[in-house]
Amino acid sequence: MSLLRSLLVSQFLAIAAVGLLVGCGITPSQQEQQPFEGDAPTEATLLAPGVISDSASVEFGISFSPDARTAYFTSKKSENSPFAIYTARYDDGEWRGPTVAPFSGEHFDADAFVTADGSRLFFFSMRPEAGSTSVAMPDIWYVEQEGEQWGPPIRLGPPVNLAEAGEGFVTATRNGTLYFSAMNRTDATGDHDVYRAERQADGTYAPPEYLDLSIIAEYSNPFIAPSEEYLIIDSKQPGGYGGSDLYVSFWESDAWTEPQNLGPLVNTEGEEGTPALSPDGQLLFFSRDGDIYYISVDELTVLTRASE
Repeated sequence: MSLLRSLLVSQFLAIAAVGLLVGCGITPSQQEQQPFEGDAPTEATLLAPGVISDSASVEFGISFSPDARTAYFTSKKSENSPFAIYTARYDDGEWRGPTVAPFSGEHFDADAFVTADGSRLFFFSMRPEAGSTSVAMPDIWYVEQEGEQWGPPIRLGPPVNLAEAGEGFVTATRNGTLYFSAMNRTDATGDHDVYRAERQADGTYAPPEYLDLSIIAEYSNPFIAPSEEYLIIDSKQPGGYGGSDLYVSFWESDAWTEPQNLGPLVNTEGEEGTPALSPDGQLLFFSRDGDIYYISVDELTVLTRASE
């Protein structure tokens, strides 16, 4: 009798759970459909062909909301339109869109980055300051989450942005420290260099510090791991696979190690750049010749050392 009672209780709970989901407008199959669930490609795979990666246009610089259901990426859809930030949404088991982000589309905007808590989205832009019509130097801007929408764009300002320099390609650690690319700074060694700006307790940023990576990057596109254990950049270096390759540097003994090439699973004779990780850190995303690809981090032995 006790066994029968246990079975009946279990069955009742299962039916109640389904009823609760349906009552909320969610079917069990919808509840189980998560982007990239069980997706661990062993080779570079084109991301969402025809939606995110569109052969008729250029795409790069992707970032995701914390639940990975909204993607933000850069694209230029026509000769007469600027580079802008687009969004795609994962619903009913597939990616849908894209649409221009509400804060983008009028000026040159690129390389969105969503913070770990989803409260802020950084990007770089050449939009003019309020009251000006002239094209500006690249600067870092951001929008903040206001309910279910993004607020108006805000220029980050000094000491991160400088009037005489150009800043972009920004990413952030879990605690808010920024890593970004800059040019024309007085302590720079190349056309694009990597800088780090620590976030203070009051929400402002300390003066950026130059990172000596023993490498001069072509564009750099720095992506910092949320834990700050390693940094991925793109660069053209002797001994690479052809065009721009992705490299990784680790923070060890209070210094950055010499960058290592991520290898042939990622790098080709083409142009690889704009690296990013999925919110759970299991997938590496990157651009290749105008499209966005991804691969399981477990396939990249040079990266898996970070979790050992």
